Amino acid sequence: MTERQLKDLDYIEDRIVFYTGIDIKKNTRKREYVYARMVFIKIMREEFMMTLETIGKYLGRAHCTVVYALKNWDTIESYEPKYYKVYQYILLEMESEQIFIGRKPIGERRNIEQDILRVRKTIKDAVERLQIA
Repeated sequence: MTERQLKDLDYIEDRIVFYTGIDIKKNTRKREYVYARMVFIKIMREEFMMTLETIGKYLGRAHCTVVYALKNWDTIESYEPKYYKVYQYILLEMESEQIFIGRKPIGERRNIEQDILRVRKTIKDAVERLQIA
């Protein structure tokens, strides 16, 4: 696992904890933990294109757990709006912070720290209004 991958994994784990208060590395099969892990896995696989093995290793699980989560993602979309909203909020936050591969050129990043704090505050306020967590 590269240093960049580890940073990305830690960043998304932090965002999951922020929105749900759930430690995705905890060794439990309780529903809320499974759903939070599914959100994490979906983001890491689809947005960061990480391998199944890398994601599983980070979570302390086998790669088949990652396959299962991706295969059953429609459960989150259809029946668990709370976790689907968490997924959407994280994607929105990533987009606004330019976390995707096509980042802003360095010359355009002067006030990025202030922008990130402003975006996070806006999202936090929206979450509190919707009473997600």
